[in-house]
Amino acid sequence: MVDDLRNVEDVPPSETGSARELVILTRRPGLDAVFEAIGALVTSRVNAARAQSHLRRYHALARG
Repeated sequence: MVDDLRNVEDVPPSETGSARELVILTRRPGLDAVFEAIGALVTSRVNAARAQSHLRRYHALARG
């Protein structure tokens, strides 16, 4: 995989324009099984925790 990422000669086809235009990227032929496997992966979402000061954390620990 690393070798594929470093290979600048074998890039997927793409059409690009200015920042205001839509960018169209197409999938490389023959990789349908890869995208099906990606779709079957289990994903989860981790909500960001609020940052608490150490003092508030210690107070909450003491109350507990």
